[in-house]
Amino acid sequence: MSTATPSTQTGSCLCGAVTYNLTGAPFSSFLCHCANCRKFTGSTYQANSMYAGRDSLTVTKGESNLSVHAYNNTTSGNTLRRHFCKSCGSPLFIYPDAAPGVVVVMSGGLDDPAAFAPTKECFVKDRLPWVTPIEAAQFEAVPPHR
Repeated sequence: MSTATPSTQTGSCLCGAVTYNLTGAPFSSFLCHCANCRKFTGSTYQANSMYAGRDSLTVTKGESNLSVHAYNNTTSGNTLRRHFCKSCGSPLFIYPDAAPGVVVVMSGGLDDPAAFAPTKECFVKDRLPWVTPIEAAQFEAVPPHR
């Protein structure tokens, strides 16, 4: 049974050194197939939940254990400020420079990731051939932010 509601959600890194709270429902949940996201996650794609307002995310433990890397060599050409745990390396959230009012949270770090199933896929041209598309809207690049 899900304990999450559209207005509250919690998450953490793998080792638990960093925890966070989210307020409000994500306005978008999607899978990204770009090479940058694949490399960052070490997986076939990155599952994301996008929230309006960077104040919707509050780090509740371990803010000093966060590391940030600005990635400029992205498929979209936009700079992504990727936040991850210094101890375990878990990717946690992104501040995209092109959307200053948005925080992108890695859905796998949510304590209840099943609460927000993806409804979009982006960079589908880069989707690996053996990955089955989900029944969702498909985008060749970054999906609309609303």
